[in-house]
Amino acid sequence: MNNVEKPNDYVNQEFEKVISKIESQSRIFGLNKINIDTTCSVYLMMTEDEISRLSPEELALAEIRLSSYSFTLQQHSNKANAIKNWANRCIRILLAKNWNAYDKYMPYDARYDHMVSSNEYANRLGEVMSEQQILIDEFAYLAQATQHVSESFGRLAKIRRKE
Repeated sequence: MNNVEKPNDYVNQEFEKVISKIESQSRIFGLNKINIDTTCSVYLMMTEDEISRLSPEELALAEIRLSSYSFTLQQHSNKANAIKNWANRCIRILLAKNWNAYDKYMPYDARYDHMVSSNEYANRLGEVMSEQQILIDEFAYLAQATQHVSESFGRLAKIRRKE
């Protein structure tokens, strides 16, 4: 039973080291200082009637808040992507170390998949990659959608100022 837990424990420890490095680099660039405004969800859920009642100043403020929120979501997507890349690199290194264990005509993808399915360490890394891909997809979509809504608020604010 200890042999089954050791690869997972090791991956989890390495995973924490990678996350720590990513977060420390984010702090260097000031990326962790962004505060998510809870009113962003209110802006994203507004009806057309509610939006039409907003002043140009309120629309501009909504644009700024949503743009900042979009940036934060993209930051989370980038972090998940960095973790996924780390896990993929670890699997590739493991595969390279065991390259001669496979038939020389076996395609790389088949070797990779076999490594993930037959090696406990690679399997856990594969799970990390899957988990992070879900986060990447979700955060990237939300960031893009939020940015589009932000831009719409900005265009509406400009139109209202001209009126």
